[in-house]
Amino acid sequence: MSTAAGDKIDALVDDLDLKKLVELVRVAETAERYEDMCKFVKKLVKAKSEKGEDLDVDERNLLSVAYKNVVGSKRASWRTLSGGFDDADEELLGKYKNLVEDELE
Repeated sequence: MSTAAGDKIDALVDDLDLKKLVELVRVAETAERYEDMCKFVKKLVKAKSEKGEDLDVDERNLLSVAYKNVVGSKRASWRTLSGGFDDADEELLGKYKNLVEDELE
């Protein structure tokens, strides 16, 4: 994500109360914007931990959905790349696969 887009996301969530933040997490889920969803959930976790509060069951489920979808997508990409391609440059394919592996770490 570009820095400008990241700044816009930060500006969007900066002044939201917890209820609105959870609402935004749900909107991101519905829009299948899981990277954004992760950012929103991270903000939610920080806000609740600063108050000394735990996530409720619903919030924990949202956290799980966000990260499972982001990681699942990257794992699917890795599996595809690991399967190999008949007509692709092996060195280039290896470099690309390493890039995906770095994202998974």
